[in-house]
Amino acid sequence: MLRLYRLSHHPIRTQLIVEHWDNLLRLAGSLSTGIVQTKSLIRTLQRGDRPTKLGRALQELGRVIKTLFVLN
Repeated sequence: MLRLYRLSHHPIRTQLIVEHWDNLLRLAGSLSTGIVQTKSLIRTLQRGDRPTKLGRALQELGRVIKTLFVLN
């Protein structure tokens, strides 16, 4: 595991995911129940040309999921 970490050029910022975990769960629940539309969600996660902290946490979580998929 340590060797893989050294090979990574962009380590996943797990602390960002941990800090926003509750909001990520709320976000997933709102999307699955249809309370929030995807269009308004994207506007919420992006402020100007930069993602919000929640948007960055979602990006990092996506990187975890992608990594697990590639490893399988």
